[in-house]
Amino acid sequence: MKSVKKKIIFGVVTASLLVGTGTGVYAYNQHQQELEREAHLEQLRAEKLEKAEETVEALYNPTKTRLAKNINKKIKTAEAAVKEVEGERNKAELTEEIDTVKDLAEIQNEVESTLINGVLANGVTPQQLEETSQKLEMIQTVNDPIFNHLSKKLSKAENQLKELGSASNAVAIAEDSIDRKSYDSAKKLVGKVKNKKEKEELNQRLAVLNENLVAMEKEAERKKEEQERLAAAAKKEEVTQQQNVKSSNPSKQPNKNSYDTSSKSDSTVTSSSANTNDSSDVSSNQSNGGATSDKSSSNSSGRSSNQSLNESSSNKSSGSREGTKLDGAKKVDGGYIDNDGNTYESWIIEDDGSIPWDEF
Repeated sequence: MKSVKKKIIFGVVTASLLVGTGTGVYAYNQHQQELEREAHLEQLRAEKLEKAEETVEALYNPTKTRLAKNINKKIKTAEAAVKEVEGERNKAELTEEIDTVKDLAEIQNEVESTLINGVLANGVTPQQLEETSQKLEMIQTVNDPIFNHLSKKLSKAENQLKELGSASNAVAIAEDSIDRKSYDSAKKLVGKVKNKKEKEELNQRLAVLNENLVAMEKEAERKKEEQERLAAAAKKEEVTQQQNVKSSNPSKQPNKNSYDTSSKSDSTVTSSSANTNDSSDVSSNQSNGGATSDKSSSNSSGRSSNQSLNESSSNKSSGSREGTKLDGAKKVDGGYIDNDGNTYESWIIEDDGSIPWDEF
């Protein structure tokens, strides 16, 4: 029996030892598994944090002087990565950085919306640029390089808008004034406009204006040519009339040589007539054996009458009212007879030997 009891006790002890050893091994294994699981989880947390940090950094260029291209898409990627981060502190820091980038991106989008490929976009207004400029001022302390970059773009948009405004005003002035100088000035300013749509609209207005100007200039040129033609015709008519007047009214001024010759001829005739009368009187005296003094007196009176008649003719030409003396008249019974054979009664003859105008 003792031997049996010993065998039983030995079996129980052995079984107990075996059970105790199995339990310890299990516990150890469980602990090791827990450590391994914790290490794996920590590794996953670190990988998620690293990935989130990488996506946030990818929102900038390597030097953080510009926002990354396709920034809106990258912001969404970064936000999704940060949500996986388990550490609250790390998650908060990364979320704050993303919010900053979102503010920068919003302002950048507003600035870039004013330009398309470097050209002022359609419909941009001065008010829009002013509001964008105010927002841009807010990021200067956040990221100065990005602020400067966006400021240059906004200035470019502002300058192009000013050029567009100047061109539009110049076209309006040209349309009101309708003169070539204003048109040329507007045309030059429109040429500087970079926005294709706005430029085409302004050029269409200028084309209409130019058609009106060309029509006005042609009409002005036609009127000028007509005035010049009328002036030339009037001048020609005036010259023709002057020539006609000269032809129909030749000068009545006597030729000096002709006048002198005529005067000399008249003087010669008068002198010859007087000499003839004197010779006639002398012959008469000789044939009558020396006429009486009354006969000589008569001859003297005849010469006096001849002179008086010449003076009277001169006075008549000059409008004088004096009588005219008989030229070479001879005294006959009851009156006088002139060289032409005209007789005059003695009572007509004035004391000075002249005939009154009313009797001449």
